Amino acid sequence: MRIVERPNEWVEVVLHGDRPPLARMRQWTSGLLADVAEDRLTDVLLVANALLSNAFRHADSPRRYRVLRPRASGVVRIEVEDSSPGRLPVLGRFGSVLHPEGRGLLLVNRLAALWGVVPQATRKTVWAEVTT
Repeated sequence: MRIVERPNEWVEVVLHGDRPPLARMRQWTSGLLADVAEDRLTDVLLVANALLSNAFRHADSPRRYRVLRPRASGVVRIEVEDSSPGRLPVLGRFGSVLHPEGRGLLLVNRLAALWGVVPQATRKTVWAEVTT
């Protein structure tokens, strides 16, 4: 994992491997957003967790995780980029308690003020904005 920082604009983490480093990303994001209210931070972490999980489950490497926090904007933007431009996200449906798959984007849709996808020729970026 390599972290690239752009002061007051955004931070990007380049992710390698086959398993999403969810615990590390939650810890890192929590540290970065230490001044955000706990309930809002929880929403940011849930959204980030869902987007990262989807990228590792449904898309190819390399993957990038970005947290953008424009000054005085009142939002945190989470972006996850992957190398599977043709596999666009699909809003799932609720499974059973024993089979919870498919709930990630439903959760994102519920918690984020806005979310979407930016497809490009060789990659796509799935993003979500959570109000703080």
